[in-house]
Amino acid sequence: MQRENPNPSEDDIEREFWRLIEAVQENVEVEYGADIHTSKRGSGFPSIERDATNPYASCPWNINNLPVLANSVFSHITKR
Repeated sequence: MQRENPNPSEDDIEREFWRLIEAVQENVEVEYGADIHTSKRGSGFPSIERDATNPYASCPWNINNLPVLANSVFSHITKR
């Protein structure tokens, strides 16, 4: 059994993606992560709170920012 690389490069990830696309008989299990709190585990996107100097932290395309953008439909969702 081959050990997984704990820090794969972008090239490693892309190579594995295309390997899996071509291996039609191989089963792949995807772990569902939507219920993991980003406040504990972080996010794939930078946040103003954690990385204020990162230009992507304030980008409107950053998923962390979608709920708080002025013109976002998500800004109208309220908790019950």
